[in-house]
Order: sequence, then structure tokens, then C-alpha cells
Amino acid sequence: MQLKHGLQLWAVIALLMLGVAPVFADGTVTQLAGTITAKRGGDVLALTRGSFVKEGDVITTEKGAYAQIKFSDGMIMTLKPSTQVAIKDQHFSETEPDQDKFTLGLLKGGLRTVSGLIGKRGNRDAYKMNTATATIGIRGTVFDVDDCATSKCTKGSQAKIDDTGTVDANAKADVSDEIAPAVYVGVHDGEVVVKNDAGELTLSAGQFGIAPANNVVPLQLPGDPGLSQISSLGGSSVEGDTYSIKNCR
Repeated sequence: MQLKHGLQLWAVIALLMLGVAPVFADGTVTQLAGTITAKRGGDVLALTRGSFVKEGDVITTEKGAYAQIKFSDGMIMTLKPSTQVAIKDQHFSETEPDQDKFTLGLLKGGLRTVSGLIGKRGNRDAYKMNTATATIGIRGTVFDVDDCATSKCTKGSQAKIDDTGTVDANAKADVSDEIAPAVYVGVHDGEVVVKNDAGELTLSAGQFGIAPANNVVPLQLPGDPGLSQISSLGGSSVEGDTYSIKNCR
């Protein structure tokens, strides 16, 4: 163990001598409730508060679980239950704003992000999120994304409806409340651009949009589609029957 730490120290010293800022963990789990895992290479790791996440990880929250991750540029991402995201590409150095880059893949479920420095300095197009039906360009903002294209969603519920039409016991919603298949985006602060093969849509604070398919132009919705909110903009916690996460923002 001492040898390993010694080698790590010498590696850092060597990087500093070369004028290269060493990069450690890309992000840290700051809050969680329930079972959270990271697929890293061929391994699946159980995450706890304080666990590191890094480029290449696929993070999964199980049924009824929430997680909050803070990244090295200050971005905070809160994941809903039954959500899976891939950290595809991440580069942040305080001295190299033009080299900023952060690409996330929302594979299923929903999340909220509060942007950090990436996207606010240097390259404004450095931060983006890939979804099933569109790519979202983020420019310093607070926004929610829900993937109801790959799994069915119900209004006001974190739960999904399975292929048989059965609603999760915790859903507190009826199948008649099912939301149309699409990727939904809601902006609380700042601006996002929702873009796919058919066109693009810019959304500002207080606006909601929908991307039904990659070959359908994203459209602005007249109001809130009714998906569950992680917290109100002025809120500071996520509360539920089986979970509690403080300081969501």
C-alpha cells in the first residue's frame, strides 16, 4: 500500500514538473438514497456517499433510489429512480477553458443538472447530453430531462410502466396518466438547445419541450407536461416515502 501511494505521489510530482495539472476523480457522489452502481470496464461497483465516478462509467440508480453527483467543474447532477447515465467524455482544467468538454448519455430515466463552469466559459458548446431522440446543448443552466421514449412514464410519478401495462406499486398513478413517448426537457434557468436530424429548438427559463423521435422536429410545449419534479427551483431537498436527499441544488 505504501509503495502504491509512493508511486502515485511521484506521478503527481512528475506531472507538475511538466506543467500538467493532474486530474483525479471527475465526480463524487455527495448524496444518495437506495442502491446506486457504476459499471466500470467489466466491473459493477456499488457506490456510497463519497464514491468517485469517472469518464467511461455508466451510473445506474435502482428502483426507488436517488443519487446526487458533483463534478470537478462544480456541476451538480441529481438522478431519479431507475435512471442510467453514461459519462462519455469529460475534461476540465481551471487553466484551460478552451479545452473544456463534457458529454453525458442519458440511457433511461430522468435527471436534473445545475451546470458548473463547463459551458459558461471558453467553448459555450462544450457541455452536451445525448438522449434517445435528440442531443441537448447546455449553456449554463438548470434543467430537467426525462426519457419517456425508451420506457413509459406516468404523470407525477417517478415510476415507469412495464410492457404489460403494470404500474410500480410506488407510482401512485393510473395507467390513464401515461405520458406520450418522447424525451421531455424543462428549463428552470438559462438556456438549452434541443437538436436532432429534423431540426432544433431553443428553450429558455420556464419553458418545456418535447422530442418525440430523431426524425421529428423538437417542439415547445404550452406548459409543464406533468412529470415528477426533483425539487422546485427554490427548494433544497428531495423528500419521499423511502428517500430523502438534502441540498438538491
